Amino acid sequence: MIFTLKLNKKFKKTYESQKRYSQPEQAKATKALAKRKKSAIKIKIEKF
Repeated sequence: MIFTLKLNKKFKKTYESQKRYSQPEQAKATKALAKRKKSAIKIKIEKF
């Protein structure tokens, strides 16, 4: 359990550093995802 926790912390750190470098990409992805979600919600509303 402790080992997995350590591993997770290590992974989190590397993930955070990766996130920092790929911030513009991340923003693009989140924007696209938000658009997709909004359109999905619209479709759901239209169906009901």
